[in-house]
Amino acid sequence: MHIQSLHIQNFRIFEDFRLEGLKRVNLFAGKNNTGKTALLEALRLYMAPSEDSVYISILANRGQYSGNTNSDWSSFFNRRTTGKTGDTFFRINGRLEFQRKEQPNIPSPQFHLFWDGTENPYFMSNANGKSANTNPQDVAVFLPFGGEKAFPLLKFWDKIALTPLEDDVITILRDTILPDIVRFDINQERTLVRLKSEPNPIPLKNLGDGAQRMLQMAIALVSARDNMLLIDEIESGLHYTVIESLWQIIFEYAQKWNIQVFATTHSYDTVKAFTYLLEDDAQKNIGAFFRLQPIRGGEQIVAVPLTFEELELSLTSNFEPR
Repeated sequence: MHIQSLHIQNFRIFEDFRLEGLKRVNLFAGKNNTGKTALLEALRLYMAPSEDSVYISILANRGQYSGNTNSDWSSFFNRRTTGKTGDTFFRINGRLEFQRKEQPNIPSPQFHLFWDGTENPYFMSNANGKSANTNPQDVAVFLPFGGEKAFPLLKFWDKIALTPLEDDVITILRDTILPDIVRFDINQERTLVRLKSEPNPIPLKNLGDGAQRMLQMAIALVSARDNMLLIDEIESGLHYTVIESLWQIIFEYAQKWNIQVFATTHSYDTVKAFTYLLEDDAQKNIGAFFRLQPIRGGEQIVAVPLTFEELELSLTSNFEPR
């Protein structure tokens, strides 16, 4: 799995968005309302285009899921295209295409989706009344911003426990935020960790938000082998001193396990630590940095790629790379 380019039309904030030069580890920065989260949403749909639960999860994460198909579905389309005549599309790299026409049509075997604002769109034909808590059946591994309940930790842990991947999770935790961890255990009620410095297991929550976020990060990473890993606000809950070690681990495991990573950030320190990794000639061809920004009076979002040299210059000259 390695996407080299993306083309998104009329989805969320993106009216006609093109992204070229994607690499194994991709970092996206930008001010608020420039489409960082929407980009990850588009990739989730790209990987699971016909899965109702993923659409519902995306709507619920934004507080847009009411169970009313017509109003919920409309929020996926770019607001500037609403009411225009003719066809509008959401397409990513030719693999996934959404289509809205003035008159309803029957979906084709190529998974074209038609919607006229009144009929139920095909993908949610059975979705009315479904709970927003439905476990999303993502194909990509998605680590959202938003706390412990937003990530299905136990779902992934059940596939990792008592396998060599459990050792990898412990190694990642030890190399980043919990150097004296011995082991841990997860169930429906709590997560316990055993530390060398503590005589008895203690709740992970006692160690702070950073420890919980890093456990999620480690489990998401080892679960994404031969797959795509999407991380929203990668720095969330983590002290800036941990970020450089985290990037080193992501670069290492992405290559080792054939993972393509897409991460977003608001953090200057996160961008700076990412740049340090690119100083190594062996890493330059692995990582790519993009700044999302508006043009044309703020009506169009574009992705501006920055080379290592451009990124380094922006940091040393105090130019805002985000």
